[in-house]
Amino acid sequence: MTIERVYINTYKKGDVIMHFLEFKRRFSLLNEEEKEFIYKLKLKDAIDFLRTIY
Repeated sequence: MTIERVYINTYKKGDVIMHFLEFKRRFSLLNEEEKEFIYKLKLKDAIDFLRTIY
């Protein structure tokens, strides 16, 4: 399951703290090493990580 799919499923539950398009934009700016790191995080931690670097 991709990080985007996890995000969409969480968004449907109402537990989202960043708009999907903003999340996708920031995620697309990551290099491969950062993407591998973010795949290992929980969604909330991934969003916090994206907020700190971009």
